[in-house]
Amino acid sequence: MKIYKIYMSMVLVMGSLKGYKLNQYNCTNPIIFKEAKDPDSACHQAYMSLSNIIISQYKSDHKVSSSVFVRDILNDIRITRVVIAGEEKE
Repeated sequence: MKIYKIYMSMVLVMGSLKGYKLNQYNCTNPIIFKEAKDPDSACHQAYMSLSNIIISQYKSDHKVSSSVFVRDILNDIRITRVVIAGEEKE
C-alpha cells in the first residue's frame, strides 16, 4: 500500500457546501492524503470520505434526499492530480 496525494478542485460546489464543516476538504483546492493499493482506490476513498462528511451533517429539512444531494455535488468535484506522496516532480 502506498500513500497518495490527491489534488481536488471544489470550486463549483463551495457555495452549496457553505453550512457544512468539511474538515480537510474546507477549501476550493484541497490536498487529500489516502493510503491505497492504486490511484483509483485512493480517489474513490477521497470521494467517499467527503460523501460521509456531508451525509453525516445533512439537514433533513431539504426537499432533496441526502444521496441525491451528494451525487449532484460529486459530479461537480474534479480530481486534478494524483501522485505518490513524496515522489511528486516539480
